[in-house]
Amino acid sequence: MSGADGTGFLSAVERSGKWEGDGPPPQVGDETEYPLYRSLRKEAAYSLLSSAKDYILSEPYPQQRRRITVIREIGTVTENGSTRHYYEVEFENRKAGSR
Repeated sequence: MSGADGTGFLSAVERSGKWEGDGPPPQVGDETEYPLYRSLRKEAAYSLLSSAKDYILSEPYPQQRRRITVIREIGTVTENGSTRHYYEVEFENRKAGSR
């Protein structure tokens, strides 16, 4: 870790080049209340006709303002014309009114 207060995971959904739900993922330096999760588990399912992978986010952090110090995409899942991007982030907790 790079001196951050914590590490977490988030996901963002993109369809036809536009971000849905909570909007685009935050960038390094952004102060955001984007939902973050403590853990991410990768799952895979295989059959004779296809294979699929998915990521499961769990244990949400309490909603609060955080400054993103590192963000890296760790995977995507495409389904029904939309792509869900999964990211690992490092963050600093921000107090109300701090910059």
